[in-house]
Amino acid sequence: MTYDGSAHTATVTATGVGGVTIPSTGFTLSGTTHTAAGTYATDAWSFSDSTGNYAPASGTVSDKISTAVLTLAANNATKVYGAADPALTYNAIGLIGADTLTGALTRAAGESVGSYAINQGTLTAGANYSLSYTGANFAITAAALTVTANAQSKVYGAADPALTYNATGLIGADTLIGALTRAAGENVGSYAINQGTLTAGANYSLGYTGANFAITAAALTVTPKNVSKMYGSTATLSDYTTTGLLNSDSVSSVALSSSGAAAAAAVGSYAIAAASATGTGLSNYTISYGAGQLTVNTASLTVAAANATRIYGTANPSLSGSITGAVNSDSFTASYTTSATALSDVGSYAIVPAVTGSDLSDYATSLINGTLSVTQAGSTTTLAAKTGTPSVTGESVTLTANVVSTTSGTPTGTITFYGNGTPLCASTLDTTGAASCIATLALGSSNVLTASYGGDTDFAASTSNGISITTVLLDFTLAAPSTTVQTVIPGHAASYKFSITPNYGSYAGTVVFAASGLPAGATVTFSPASIAANSGAQTVTMTIQTAEAAARNSDAGRKWAPLALALLFLPLLGTKKIRRQGRRFSRWLCLLLLLGGMAASATLIGCGGAYFAQAPNDYTITVTATAGSVQHRFNVKLNVQ
Repeated sequence: MTYDGSAHTATVTATGVGGVTIPSTGFTLSGTTHTAAGTYATDAWSFSDSTGNYAPASGTVSDKISTAVLTLAANNATKVYGAADPALTYNAIGLIGADTLTGALTRAAGESVGSYAINQGTLTAGANYSLSYTGANFAITAAALTVTANAQSKVYGAADPALTYNATGLIGADTLIGALTRAAGENVGSYAINQGTLTAGANYSLGYTGANFAITAAALTVTPKNVSKMYGSTATLSDYTTTGLLNSDSVSSVALSSSGAAAAAAVGSYAIAAASATGTGLSNYTISYGAGQLTVNTASLTVAAANATRIYGTANPSLSGSITGAVNSDSFTASYTTSATALSDVGSYAIVPAVTGSDLSDYATSLINGTLSVTQAGSTTTLAAKTGTPSVTGESVTLTANVVSTTSGTPTGTITFYGNGTPLCASTLDTTGAASCIATLALGSSNVLTASYGGDTDFAASTSNGISITTVLLDFTLAAPSTTVQTVIPGHAASYKFSITPNYGSYAGTVVFAASGLPAGATVTFSPASIAANSGAQTVTMTIQTAEAAARNSDAGRKWAPLALALLFLPLLGTKKIRRQGRRFSRWLCLLLLLGGMAASATLIGCGGAYFAQAPNDYTITVTATAGSVQHRFNVKLNVQ
């Protein structure tokens, strides 16, 4: 039988011997009721004959329920590209009862626009049916894509910006490929933006809306170049700069003007105006004009003081100089000053120029100092020597030099005094230009004395004329007293007054006095005892104090007294003669005579065992005055009774 959804049980029909139908009651069936289609080969039966005519039997029987026929026809389906697949549907004929189909139709793979077969897929009604499937088509249609170009622009000369658009309808990760294009052209104007090669492929139906591409004028700035000129000259205005020129465009000329271009324009800054630029490709620009600057600089005016020279102590010379660089018939007056006065030291002093004039503000004034050179003045040196006539050794010779300027002012510095070219002493000039020093000249020398001025900052050196001085002995005169003979008794004193006078105002040293030939026991004093070298003429008192008488002499002494006195005076007479004759006689002779006189005088003071302390007699006493190496003497007589 055919599956009908109902349960079916097997029946038995048995035929015995002779074709006799055996009643079914003797048969027992087990598991023979079935609903689903299929072949059941294991259904069991057994037979037991109640009549006993047949032997029991058993076995299996094969039962079969055939499948029902189910007709399935798919329905055609469609979708737009990118959309989800719709449910695949079908029509089924032959389903029995509450049976249903399970599974689903499928379609051929693919999402691009096209036609795809709808297949049975997993759709089934189960084993109870023999399914007859009739397929259909699944269509994918193009999706609608709208592309709208965006309007674009650029400045002339610039690179094109990317052409952009707005796309509506792209699905998933799909993208557009290709690019929009625009109409050719680079000059200022409007150009259409076209679809160009822009596409999303076959899955889309592209609807394109164009736009415009605008090229706008570029900015071009023309600016005059800054120019400078010197006051008094004319400016040439021709140079300018451009900012913004593109491609091979050019500016060939620009009208430039400035109120400062004239030669008479004062120092300052002036605007340079530009206008009317011409050239190639300029219609693609919006031209603006910048301002340049014309600077009128100061002209160079040089005032130079001329150098000058003068001698120290003289008035400044007339100062002068030169003015160079004046233009536009401008006139100026220069003056020149210096800090130097007639008594400014030797050296260099600036001569400073100054200038006045109504147009000085248009000049850069260069003031160049000159130099006033003050040179040394001449000097004249004179020498005076204060000394005796003639000068004597041991006397200080005062040398005085005076230095005077040959112009004005007073020289300063040092005077060196020379004797025969050898420096004697040096002294500094005082405020009057005089200098002195004290020199000692050698005995018996002839000297040429000079004074040499060494010069100072302001005065040149000079040397005096020479003074000749011959030195002699610093002698003196020793005058004996008017009364050279005095008589005293023993124990009494005798005084003598004599004078001493320096021949040249002073002595060669301190004057000291001595006396020789005194009686025995006598003493001598001088008043004054000595005379200073510069004390001049003096009267000196010599006092001789004799000794008291002690005893009388013997007859023998009286007998030889005259001879002894004679022998005593002989040396004195000889000595005076020797000095007067220039020491012609031998000093040995004088000594012998003196010794003889002393021996003779010895007879006066004792003989035969008795003596006198002061023997009565005449004594020649020699008085000596000594000053340095100079010595004079005289004799006096003393009669002791």
